[in-house]
This record gives sequence, C-alpha cells and structure tokens, in this order.
Amino acid sequence: MADVQVALPVPAPTNTTLANDEEPFQVATTPAPTAVAAHPVVEATIEDNTPTPQPNDVDDVVEGRESSQAPSTEVETPSAPTTVQDVENVNTPEVQEPQNVVPTEENGEVAASSSSISPPPLPTEGTGEDTAPAVEGEAGGSNDPGAPTEEGIAAAAAEGTTIAVEADNDDAAAAANPAAPQEGLEVELLEILPFAEEDDIDLGKPFSGTYIMHEPTPDIMFPFEVLEDEDLPQVVNGNFAAFFEMMCGHEFYRNYVRGATIRKLRTAKDAVKGKLNSLTGLLQLPLEVLYDVLELAHPMDLLHLSRSSKALRSIILSKQAENVWKNAYDHYHELPRPPKELSPPKWTAMMFDDSKCDFCGQPGALLDFALNEHYCELCQRKFLVEQSEMVSVTDNYPRLLPLLYQVLVPTYRQSGGKYQTYYESDNNARYRRRDVEEMIETLQTWYMTIDEGMCPEAGEKFEEWSQELITKSRAISDYAGYFNNWATSYYYNICNEMSMKQRNLADKCMKKFTRLGYDERDTDAASSDVYYYFRGVEVCRLTPKILEKHKEGIIQKITTQKRERLKRERREFVDKFYKDYKKTFKPEKWAYFPPEDLVAYDGIFTDFIQQDTLEEVEELNKEAATARLPAIREDWFYQRQRDLYEMLPGVTPIDDSVEVPTDESLTPEEADKQVEAQRQQKKVELQKTMDERMKKVTAIFSCISCKTGRQAGLAVVGWDAASVHMCGSYPHLFHTNWEFCSVGYAAAASIIRQLGLDPDTATPEDMDKIDARFFCGNCPVKTCRRVQGRKAYTWRECVTHAVEKEEDHTHAIHAWLVLSEEATKFVKAHETPYPSPRRENWACNQCPEHFDKGVSLKAAKAHVKEAHSIENPALDVDVVYLKGRYERNGNGRGRSIFHYGIEPTCNLKCNLCRSGRVQRMWTIQALVPHLFHMHGISMPQSTRDYSKIEILSA
Repeated sequence: MADVQVALPVPAPTNTTLANDEEPFQVATTPAPTAVAAHPVVEATIEDNTPTPQPNDVDDVVEGRESSQAPSTEVETPSAPTTVQDVENVNTPEVQEPQNVVPTEENGEVAASSSSISPPPLPTEGTGEDTAPAVEGEAGGSNDPGAPTEEGIAAAAAEGTTIAVEADNDDAAAAANPAAPQEGLEVELLEILPFAEEDDIDLGKPFSGTYIMHEPTPDIMFPFEVLEDEDLPQVVNGNFAAFFEMMCGHEFYRNYVRGATIRKLRTAKDAVKGKLNSLTGLLQLPLEVLYDVLELAHPMDLLHLSRSSKALRSIILSKQAENVWKNAYDHYHELPRPPKELSPPKWTAMMFDDSKCDFCGQPGALLDFALNEHYCELCQRKFLVEQSEMVSVTDNYPRLLPLLYQVLVPTYRQSGGKYQTYYESDNNARYRRRDVEEMIETLQTWYMTIDEGMCPEAGEKFEEWSQELITKSRAISDYAGYFNNWATSYYYNICNEMSMKQRNLADKCMKKFTRLGYDERDTDAASSDVYYYFRGVEVCRLTPKILEKHKEGIIQKITTQKRERLKRERREFVDKFYKDYKKTFKPEKWAYFPPEDLVAYDGIFTDFIQQDTLEEVEELNKEAATARLPAIREDWFYQRQRDLYEMLPGVTPIDDSVEVPTDESLTPEEADKQVEAQRQQKKVELQKTMDERMKKVTAIFSCISCKTGRQAGLAVVGWDAASVHMCGSYPHLFHTNWEFCSVGYAAAASIIRQLGLDPDTATPEDMDKIDARFFCGNCPVKTCRRVQGRKAYTWRECVTHAVEKEEDHTHAIHAWLVLSEEATKFVKAHETPYPSPRRENWACNQCPEHFDKGVSLKAAKAHVKEAHSIENPALDVDVVYLKGRYERNGNGRGRSIFHYGIEPTCNLKCNLCRSGRVQRMWTIQALVPHLFHMHGISMPQSTRDYSKIEILSA
C-alpha cells in the first residue's frame, strides 16, 4: 500500500476567519522581520506540494460543504472495527517551526465571512447565508503535529485541561522521509478514506505562504468534572461583572450562557467525578458504540471533546457523526436548534465559545444571532450602519431605500455585551456596512438592466429574487428574536438563583448574630441590607474566614437598623405624649389640634427623636415640651389662616415690616423689645381682620388634595371648617394645599341674593338659620326609586354641586330654585338624620374614653349615663360628634339627599288625615284612591278634602 501524507487544510489566499475564540487572520506571503502577537499562536509554513484536504474532511463537515467527488465503493474486510487509536495514526500533519510575522492592519480587522449576493444582471439566488467564524481552526485544536496516548488523554481529561498533541520521534522521522514505511500502521487505506486509489485524491492548486492558527483554549472543562460550592461564584459570577455594575446596565465580558451550562452539567446529581485512566476503555470501543455514547453528551461537551485530540476531532466532526449532533440536541430540549444554514458544530461553537469580537479579538462580544457574528462596542459602530446613514448614502438613488430595508437582515442588539435588544423599530435597526454597500451595487445593476431593457424577463426574475431575500430576512429576524429571548432567560435564571442563595445566606447569617447576643428585631431588619451587601461584595459562601473578613460590614448594617429602631421608639413616645396632652381638653376641641407629624418636626421634639447615639440618650424634658405645645399649635394655625386669607379676592399682600426705634438712648435689648411689641400688635390686628373676613359665606376654598376623588374638601366655607379639615387629615398626609374656589364663590353669592341677604355681610350662621332647600334648575328630571323628580339641596350642598359640575357646560350659569316654606318643611320631615346616629363616630364630651375610636350615639349616651350619672345627655353638650375624621371609617360620606317628585307633581295634602310628625304629600293619582279607601269619599273636593301647596317660593 502506498504511503499517504495527510496535510493540514490550507485556506485560499484571501481573508479567512477562525472559530469564535480565535483572532481573525489573513494570509501573509511576505513575513516581516518582527512579530507582535496578542495571543499564543502556532505558525506553519506550507510548501508548494502541500495537498488539499479530502473532500469529506472535517473542515468540509464544519463548513457544511458537500464533497464534489463521488466516493468509491468501500471494500468490506474482515478486519477489526475501527477504533480511536486507528484514526490517530493517520492524522499526523507536518508542521514546521513557528516564524515571526508582523500583524498588519488587515490582519487585525478582517471581517467574518460575508453574505454571498448573486451577481447581476439576472441573479436567481438570495444574499446567501450569514455565516459566523468557522469552527475549523478552533475545533481542530489542530496545530500540534502528533496524537496523544490513551494514558495522556485520560489524565488530561481527569484534570479538565486541553490535551496538547505533540509528535514523537517516529512520527517526525516519518514526516521527514515519506517514502519510508510507517510502523504500526495496520489499518488499510480503504477503511479510513473513501478513495479507491491514492491517485483519486485531488491535490488542488498548490499554494505557498504563511498562515497563523491559535492554540486551543486551555480551560476546557469536561463533563466528568464536578464543581464545589466555592466554585459557584467563579463559574457564575465570573462570567459577568459585579452586582452594582449589573444594576447600572453593564455589559458582559464573558459568555454567561456557557458558564451557566457548565455549572448545570458539572453540579448535576448524576455527574461523575473524573478519575485517572477512566476513559481508557472508552477509547477502545468500536466507532458505532462510541457514537451511541457520544449522543448522550451535551453539544457543548461534544465541542470540547472535538478539541482534545485530532482523533476525536475526526470522529466527532465527520459525516458519520451528523446523527450524533442531532440526537445530542434532541436530548437537551431547552437548547435552540441550529438554523438550517449552519451546521450543528458551527452553531455550537458560536453559542458556547468565549465572547470575543470576530474583528478585533476584544472580550465582551456576545453572539449576534441576527448576523451570526460577534461584535464588540467599537466594532458595532465601525461595521454596522443605521438607517439614518443609509438615507445619506442613497440620496442619488431614492427608490433603492424602501427595498433595501426589506432585503437586508437587521439587528436590534443594544450592545455587544448584552443579549437584550431594543424595540424592533426603524430607528433601532442596524445593518452590516458591507452588506449595504454590496446590496446597493447589486440593486443599481438590477435597475439598470431593467430600465435599459437588456433582458425581457429581468423584471419578473427581479421580483422573485427580491421576494426570496425578503422572506429569508424575515425568517432570520424571527429566529434571532427567539434565540435572544432564550439567551436572556439564562441571565434572569442566574440572577434569581444567585439572589435566592445570597438571601438565604443573609438569613442564616442574621440568625447566627442573634445567637451572639444581638437584638432579634435589629437582625431581622438588617437581613435585607446584609443581602444587598453580599451581592455587592459577591459573597456566595460563608466560612469562618469569610465571616471574619466581612464581620465589620455586617455589624455596621445591624447597628444602623438599631439606631433606626430606637428613633422609631422615641417617635412613638412623642406621639403618645402629644395624645396625652390632647386628652386634657374636651373632645369637642380635639378637631382643632394639628396632626402628630407637625409636633414631631418641632425643634425640641426633633432633637430628642434624632439622637444618633446608642449610649447616654437624653430624655425628653416633659415640662418644656408641654409648655411648647400651645405655641406650636397657635403658630401653625396663624400661618395656615394667613395663607388662606391672602387667597381671597381684593386682599393685598401683607407687609410684616415694623418701624425700627430711632431713639439712641435705648439699649439693644429695649429696642428689640419694642420691635417685638410692634410685631405682636400688628399680628393681633391682622388676626382680627382675618377672623372678620373669613367668617363670611363667600370665603370658600378648595383642598387640592381632595380633588382626586374625595368630596369632603371640594368646597370648604370659612376658616373654622378649613382648620377642622386640615387637622383631620392623616398625620403623614397634610391637607395644607389650598386654592380659592371661584366657582363656589359665585354659587354662594347667587344663593345669598335669592334669600335676600347681602353677600358681603352674610355669615354661615345666617344661612344655617334660614336652612332653606333648593333645586338645581340646570339638572334634568331623573328617576330615583321609581320617583321622577329633583334633589333638594341645602345651601352648602348647592355650593359643592356647583364645584362638581364645573366642567359641565350645562351648569355654566347657576339656576337655583328655592323651595317654598311648606315644601321645605315636607323635605326636612323626610330627610335622614345627619350625622347618622348609627355611625360610630360619637364620643362622650365629659372624658377621653372614646379618644382612639368613636362609638354610636346610643352607646355614647349610655356611657354618659353610667359613668357621669347624667340622666338626659344633651347633644353637643354631653355627647358630641367627632368632626374632622373624614378619612377614617368612611366618615367623609355626605348625607343622603331627598329626591322630590316632580312628574307627576307631589304637591297635594290630605285635610282629613291627622297631622303627625311626618307630613305626607300626594300626587292626584295617589290621593283619589286614598280618600276613597280611607275616608269613603268618592268625589273629593278641593279645600274641603285636600289642599294644594306651591313647591317653589314666589
């Protein structure tokens, strides 16, 4: 049998790309005298007589190429099945010693394989497949001239390192003398190669030159390795930046999908820890059995194994191993299936290799699934173009732009270090610059061919060609979005897993500090802070050494929570002190005390609450605090009343300036006393003026906080009601933002004039004394409880109704209808009592028994009789309604407004019925049957049997 020399695959003298973890390279025919290499490389010189690879070589399998030559029929021999050692013995290339090569600018910026666009004028194919860097250079790991022994493979596999294949002396001698017979080569040529004769091998065009290949990465981990808990941060956290950088939208500098997959495989329950020589028997298995074993491996592990030696590479990346890859993907359903235009080994390398840029080799370039290339941030700006730039390029060819957007494949990736994408819109789309330039040239040629009529069928073929590209572009965009979501889900799963682990770690740490004597309330409150602290410093395991290292930071978190707890306790003490002070007054005065937060913000109470020391805490001076409370209340009321007063129409801004004494005989203390006396005098005069002006009905204000839905503060009349409203708000939600209600002012003035009063002098007491009822003439007649009529409002309800209908154009002009005295008496007799006696907001006015929670009127009277021996408790004297608690227990709800019947008119009164407490009015349809059945009158007469009243006042 003739000697056969198997040579390394030699690329054509053009720009060529390697696998994802390798730098792109370019053929250099004239090496420079010096070399600066960024990574360790192996340089080989190919002589002119170097043969081309076999048609079914591993490189063809990876690139997805089919053999152009039909293999000859293999001759079956009774020899033993082919094993890994048999394949090793024929895969020894000859490699010369490395030489220095100067990397040029072209060497470092060579792009990945571009899309192939069918040449005009009549192209019939699409833009071709978008390809990523080839797997061949990396998958081969193939720069070493020899093959390892069984013991070497097993030992290296047990250590989780890459197997370096080196040539021994015999192989070196055989390479130097090809004609000499090789010892130990017992496998016939027909059993290995699909050629009948050596002459059938197509050597191809001879090529001489220098090329560069990178050595395989040395940190490959095998599936029989396991990881301990301390390795978790290295595998998981090591694949992306720290927690705080992650919260700032950082970019990843490693392929975290690969790291998460490695950890999942190595920490599985069925994972077996590697042992020395554990793969010795596996390497002696027949290929058919070995394929069955490899089908159970993860695709990433198959990729790693293919880089461990040339023999395994030839087996795993051969044509016969296609089903191995397919079944491997079928066993792991969570993995996305390879696209049709990419082979499984190439797709696996693109997904799980290191995240290095295909153009500059910098880290932080995750795979762009739309373009099937790795781009760093700088190369994205350099090699990708946005639509805005494409507009300027196609200014002279405007009709190219719409079709250009459709036939090219867009990417929406935010950056090279993120799988997250922008929204799929035209403003976020980016395209490969070289694809844009080539497509513009192609389309120009197409349109030129069509316009000049060079080919009659050019238009139809152009439509078919463009539709094919559009369909392919949309399909690529769809699966790119699916793959991006899949990769992003890994990130969220990693974050959730790390978060739960560190949260449980923080809880366990706090329990340990509780046993050391720290207050459980402080440790429970600090658990969340310690969790974020662990995330910041990337603590995933708490050993005594690690605990000692971070003990100071943990104690600081607990101490901070203790300080906050003590402040809350002091605040609760101040609130209780203020409540005890309020209890010294009668319940009818409680509505005029400001909320608790206002008191806590005062100087004497703030100094007590905000003490930042854990030792020697000063106690509150209760005597000084009690003396300070009346001044706090008075100053607050004065300032709030002044703010409302300045909102009234016609009020000029108040001048607080006082005259400074010019008498030189006065001492500074005496001068200050005179200035203070003038200020107090001016304050007293202003207080008197404000009280007189704000007692009028036209002093109407709206609470801005109540405009979102509540009705309690839409139209507040006078200072007394406004102060109750502000004091009744929640402590943490002051209703102190007010505005003058011009709509309410106009409605109140209209009502006052209809009652014959002067709007400038009328007071709420004058209006309450009249206590009239009104209809709104702008509201239509409505049905309520089968009665068609209108609501009868009090004067305050009329003002609130006008404010509610402020945006309704039908109520632009107020139209109030005053009810007559008899109709008003009838309405009042049928109105429900307000405030309701059943509402639990009543209190005893003799003691603070009902300070925290009110009771019903009946319960309050019973308490007064039993506790204070008052037989007949009087309303507003012995029993009071707690005003101002409008936000609590639904006490802000208004009363039920009586619905007066209008159609038919309810204005008839039976003269034969005994007059009772509740007067009854009838319609004519109801009065006739009543007189017949109750009084035996079949022919009723007016004035004798019934009388008619006027509903509206004259």
